[in-house]
Amino acid sequence: MDKAQFLAEVELMSGAETAVTKRYALAVPQWAVEAREALVELLNLGAKESDVDIMLQAERHILQVELDRLATTKERVGSLTAALQEVDAALAAFCKLRDDPAAYRILDQDLSLPKNRIGDLPNDQARQFFNSHRTRLQNDKKSRHTEAEIPVLNARLTALSAAEKKHAALQRRVLGLDKQPGGSENS
Repeated sequence: MDKAQFLAEVELMSGAETAVTKRYALAVPQWAVEAREALVELLNLGAKESDVDIMLQAERHILQVELDRLATTKERVGSLTAALQEVDAALAAFCKLRDDPAAYRILDQDLSLPKNRIGDLPNDQARQFFNSHRTRLQNDKKSRHTEAEIPVLNARLTALSAAEKKHAALQRRVLGLDKQPGGSENS
């Protein structure tokens, strides 16, 4: 499945999924159950392929649908708006890492202080998004979702984790920190 098709299906399934998550719905129609299951399958497929760009774009689609259809309080609108800004910044950081390694090495120098790093890697906007969004999804999972919605959140967390690992691997490669043939890592 190509990226455009994957994202179109995520958008379609996340829209169907959120259409029935309103609290006043007494019975969940079968099409909504199937849409929820399809969304979980799509996210799991994306996680297996570990394509950072596509996973960030899929999460952006889901966040936009949540903002458009489910945000009913000022706090929720604010949280989702912030999440959308963060995912956009993460996409830009990832594209810079992928498309312009030399510019990313300069960013690495700018983030050389220990407080700007996680381990030996820079805590760029993509990594900041992964951390804050993981917390957001985990809190969401604890607070307001039904048992039927938990698999979608779990799939989103799995996809986020896969994207984060792939991003860190790309950071290591671009910065020359990946494992050397002798099995040791550069410092």
